[in-house]
Amino acid sequence: MLLARHLFSCINQTLTGQLHLVLFPPNSRLLGTLSRNGHLKNALLEMALRGPDMKFEGYNSLLNECVNQRAIREGQRVHAHMIKTEYLPPLYLRTRLIVFYTKCESLNDARQVLDEMPERNVVSWTAMISAYSQRGYASEALNLFVQMLRSGTEPNEYTFATVLTSCTGSPGFVLGRQIHSLIIKSNYESHVYVGSSLLDMYAKAGKIQDARNIFVCLPERDVVSCTAIISGYAQLGYDEEALELFRLLQREGMHSNYVTYASVLTALSGLASLDHGKQVHSHVLRFEVPSYVVLQNSLIDMRKEVIISFALSLAIKLKFGH
Repeated sequence: MLLARHLFSCINQTLTGQLHLVLFPPNSRLLGTLSRNGHLKNALLEMALRGPDMKFEGYNSLLNECVNQRAIREGQRVHAHMIKTEYLPPLYLRTRLIVFYTKCESLNDARQVLDEMPERNVVSWTAMISAYSQRGYASEALNLFVQMLRSGTEPNEYTFATVLTSCTGSPGFVLGRQIHSLIIKSNYESHVYVGSSLLDMYAKAGKIQDARNIFVCLPERDVVSCTAIISGYAQLGYDEEALELFRLLQREGMHSNYVTYASVLTALSGLASLDHGKQVHSHVLRFEVPSYVVLQNSLIDMRKEVIISFALSLAIKLKFGH
């Protein structure tokens, strides 16, 4: 789950950039008076005064501010103003409405916007699929993905990377294998986000060798893909393999993050290796890795396992005199 959140964070940042690059009109100017200095209430008042004279730039400026502030009621007023003034938002603004509602945890409203869109593109579909996947609504994400395919819209690398995170359990894994075949046909298997999601899916299904094969075939690796394979080994109890792979990737110059270190510490807990644990902890301190709660918990768990292992070993020695 931790790795999935990290992957989603990376995909969301790229997807947001993609939304701007693909859809945002290049020569349009934002109406700065609507959102300057974060005065959202004043901006909404100006929107009401303008009435039907509101244009794309004003709506876009307001929606961006509502997304940034997670301002659900204010965003609903913007949406209602569009409907009341019979403004027909372009594809970009409709997609921004989907993003707004998902950020505010209002998935039903987001889905309604998607369903009512006269046209949709891959970014619109992916935004909704991602929202479902991030919140654990696997069946909804997978069903919407199938609906997207039937509509004739071709998935991109971010769609695939997102929907694969919902391919859990036996039924989900079967569908995940089918999606993998589609990924190969679409030539997206070598994309780092897609590869990371694929190997994570196979690792969670216990198919660690399949996950390793995907990892080895990636033309380039980043911290997400490296962490995914290490985490897969650790979660399946292949502690020595996880530690050895971590060492190998460190020698190759891999940059680790707190998720990577948490996975390695999980493996070290299984090995009850305090010395190696101390080395990893020193590495965390030396490179000033942000000390998130999950990393602190991994350190505590590792030390607990070592203490328990040492106590059991000592008890056996005392009992049998060895």
